[in-house]
Parts: sequence; C-alpha cells; structure tokens
Amino acid sequence: MVYTATTQKGICGFLLFLQVATIFPIKNLGLLYFQIIFSIFLILCLFLTFEVKIDERTIHYKVSLMGRTFYKKTWGPNDLKQLKFTRIGWQTKSVVIQVKKGFNIRLSNFTPDQLFIDLLNFAKLNDVPIYKTKDYMILEK
Repeated sequence: MVYTATTQKGICGFLLFLQVATIFPIKNLGLLYFQIIFSIFLILCLFLTFEVKIDERTIHYKVSLMGRTFYKKTWGPNDLKQLKFTRIGWQTKSVVIQVKKGFNIRLSNFTPDQLFIDLLNFAKLNDVPIYKTKDYMILEK
C-alpha cells in the first residue's frame, strides 16, 4: 500500500509571510539575498511530498518536489537495524526506520493511518527487530 505525506503548509506559509513582510525595509544587501533565498526555499517546501510503499519484502521511500522525484530509496529486511516506534507530541505516532547504511528515516503524519500496522506486520513477517517506547504503547491502547 502507498502512504503519502506533505510538509506542514501552515507553518511554511506563516514563515513565508514573515519573510516577505520583512524583505522590503532591508538596506543590507547580504541580508536581503539571504531572505530572498530563504523565501524561495520556503516556497519549494510547500510543494514537497513524501511517499512510502510497503511490499512483502521491501520498503520504498520517495521524496518528490512538484511531481519530480529527487530522492528515492528501497530497503529490504537485511538493510534494516530496527523499527523504533515513538510518540511525537500528545497524540501523534511516529516510527524511525533505522538502517544499517545511510540515514535513518522518521515517518509521521502519513495518510492513511494504517502505516504503523503495516510496518509492524512487515517487521514480524521479515524478522526485523521492533522497539516501542512506553509513550507509544500508551497511544496504542
């Protein structure tokens, strides 16, 4: 199944508004260039999408910007150290995919919400170690 997530548009939009509102009174060119570059970065962040696809033997992770993929990674069960299930904030579940080579990936706010169940099933099926924090187990109840 394919799961998708996007950046938090409210936060990016608010930061972009603050950036644009403070660009015009600036007289220092170095600071002006920085704010323009940061504003472009925030605009691009509004169009980021993340995808996770879980098969029986692989996990596919993809980051796209305006429909164009610029980061794609596939892991098999032998590439994973463990799946660490944690809690973010009061009610948000999260999982950190810890890999043997490369960067760990944190997954949260993906739709549909069945991502965590499918990752647990993937780990049990492929003998990948699972670690659940106490806070995460409270959310499972």
